[in-house]
Amino acid sequence: GQGHTFRVELLGPTDSNPDAVDAATLDAWQAAGEVVWHGATRDVRPYIAACHVLVLPTRLREGIPRTILEAMACGRPVITTDAPGCGETVGDGDAGFAVPPGNPAALAAAMRRFLDDPGLAAQLGENARQRVCRNNDVHAINRLLLTEMGLELRDHPPTLPPADSLAPPVLPPATADDPGALAFSSAAIRVISRGAVR
Repeated sequence: GQGHTFRVELLGPTDSNPDAVDAATLDAWQAAGEVVWHGATRDVRPYIAACHVLVLPTRLREGIPRTILEAMACGRPVITTDAPGCGETVGDGDAGFAVPPGNPAALAAAMRRFLDDPGLAAQLGENARQRVCRNNDVHAINRLLLTEMGLELRDHPPTLPPADSLAPPVLPPATADDPGALAFSSAAIRVISRGAVR
């Protein structure tokens, strides 16, 4: 915990991948009080709303993970790996941080940056929202696809709603005086700081 007291909350179903954590292990961790496992959900919005930073420490070639796009659309910064599709979606230092896959020390250091600077989550969260609206807007992507397939004319610019017309949920302030306010969340792991920031 690098001087922080925290709680780990896991969200998502078990996975048949041999590298995944199995249900028996999750049950044992929960019984020991090491984690709270919520299981699967069809609506991640309340979990994203309850966090300040989404963490997706993947080792896989994800493409552009929907989890990252959802968090950014909600104005949440992201910590992920520089696995293909992940790091470039976030833009290291712009809408979050990208760390090398399989490097827990780098992952912990990125998480600690948010704990040491409570205002960083709001700043990078605003960047995340702007970045996802600029780069991943469904209208612009559909227009690009239709144009490339020859179904739309190239000289007709898309009509897009302004990025600020779809306001993200209000991010609760995280302050040094309220260290419990900073949360890390992912489709797999949610870590909430509960102790003093040291």
